[in-house]
Amino acid sequence: KAEAQLAYELQAAKIKQRIRNEEIQIEVVERRKQIEVEEQEVRRKEHELRSTVRLPAEAEHYKITRIAEGK
Repeated sequence: KAEAQLAYELQAAKIKQRIRNEEIQIEVVERRKQIEVEEQEVRRKEHELRSTVRLPAEAEHYKITRIAEGK
């Protein structure tokens, strides 16, 4: 009976360990996906800033420079 109990406990421990390993793998995948989403958001924000701030500012600078040069 004691051997059967030990075998059962060993099997239960192995199953718990397998489950924990799978949970860790899921956490790793979720974290990687979160990083990918954050990187995409950074690229999107950079593009948005370039379109709404940087390019208009550069155009205004060019316009003012041309006016100042009298052209």
